[in-house]
Amino acid sequence: PLGELARLLTLAITVNAQDGSASGFLIKEDQLFGLHVGGALVNVQGHEQNYDPSLVHVVGDDIFVAQKALRQWLSIDFEVDLPTLQLRIKPRVRLPMQARLQREKQGAPGTSMASRAQDGGYDLVGVPYAMARAPFIDQTLGSDARFGRDAAQYKTAYAAYITTDLLGMEAAAYLSASREKPVPEVRLALARHDPDGQLLGPMGARTVELGHIVMPSVPHVLMSGQGGLGVAANNHAMGQPSNFDRHSIRGDLPPGWDVTLYYNDALVGYQPSGADGRYAFDDLPLSFGPNEFRLVFNGPLGQVRVERQSFLLDQAVIKPGEFFYTLASQQTDLGALHVAQFDLGLTRALSANLGLVSRPSGAADEPATFAQWGLRAYQDGLIVSSQITTARDGGWLSDTVFKTRLGRFAVGGEHVQRNSHFFSEMYAPGQDGLRYRDKLGMTGSMQPDDGAPVSLALEASRDVLASGMDNTGVAGRISSVLAGNAVSNNLRW
Repeated sequence: PLGELARLLTLAITVNAQDGSASGFLIKEDQLFGLHVGGALVNVQGHEQNYDPSLVHVVGDDIFVAQKALRQWLSIDFEVDLPTLQLRIKPRVRLPMQARLQREKQGAPGTSMASRAQDGGYDLVGVPYAMARAPFIDQTLGSDARFGRDAAQYKTAYAAYITTDLLGMEAAAYLSASREKPVPEVRLALARHDPDGQLLGPMGARTVELGHIVMPSVPHVLMSGQGGLGVAANNHAMGQPSNFDRHSIRGDLPPGWDVTLYYNDALVGYQPSGADGRYAFDDLPLSFGPNEFRLVFNGPLGQVRVERQSFLLDQAVIKPGEFFYTLASQQTDLGALHVAQFDLGLTRALSANLGLVSRPSGAADEPATFAQWGLRAYQDGLIVSSQITTARDGGWLSDTVFKTRLGRFAVGGEHVQRNSHFFSEMYAPGQDGLRYRDKLGMTGSMQPDDGAPVSLALEASRDVLASGMDNTGVAGRISSVLAGNAVSNNLRW
């Protein structure tokens, strides 16, 4: 489509499908361009010529031109990758789009603030953390009285969020108390963030957290959402997903607020404010291709706030030579919990990962320890990840995942194999544990001729137990917009 292509490439070409014509210029104003479909004529930089009428057609509100003609007229080579639905642009002249991409590159997460300022011709102005600042306080006081024939009930609750700079770090505190719980619940966290990775000296950390932290999840070993006192650090670029094929979204949610989660415009989750003042959507699966998360927050007085997170899962997240780590330690009621995760880029198409976990097992002096290592391969249109997890007592579990795309649908599969000695939070000791699991799923959307897009998600799984019995399940979700309302229907068998 010439009009849509010109818009994406920022070419000054206007298409009039009703007249079957297009006009404008290519790179500079003196490089004129004109097209007349009815007369099979094209004017490129002042040179008018005839073309084969079969190469150009008017379809709907745009003019579709064959690649052969576009290469000649626009001095651009095109490469279409149908499995990934990607169009690769190889211009033989410098396009305005390339200048825009260069500007976006200067603002990319992996580019240091200093280099962005230097490339843009600006001086870098730091905003240092203060030892102490006046706090910002968001507080809520609620009171409830109920009168009955024989008795009366009174309830009072108070909650407050406090944020400020303290000891050269970002400080955030949550405080809640009620008539039923006179001893207040307090959650305090200190954090420091540096997108240039200049924290902790040679460790090059981008995020350091103290106080109340949430431990990262470890596939098949540790579930997400465990909060408590501890310390954590990582050097991951901001905006990356929390795991290769899964992502967790968490945050504070004041009393009276609620949050709705949309994934690729499909309604997938809703949470009101809880007693702990937080919301959590843990271990959300990522599909091959674009992953668009949209959080819509609604307040008690009609406030609306929207947050977006976007991930493109179709290329190696880790470049050759890049090294990322996540370190976390937390004190629980049963003992200390430690997590270490490492990712290393080997080539453009291959990366390696290593994970170490030590968690309380209930025994007095022997924590349960796990080691996890694997490889991840990236090819055009396909991602394959394979890893093995071992435990101290001889237990092991292997996990192989593939993700690809077929037309409009992202397709993924997983095979898990486990021996009878592997136990973790996901696999508790029992008489009939899991032996292996196969899972296959697909997500995508369809665009009706008239109406809103319809999003579909299907998943089938089969678990084979140690006794030989098997459990088979199928789940599906269909989502769309009806009369201005987002609607999702989930079925599980």
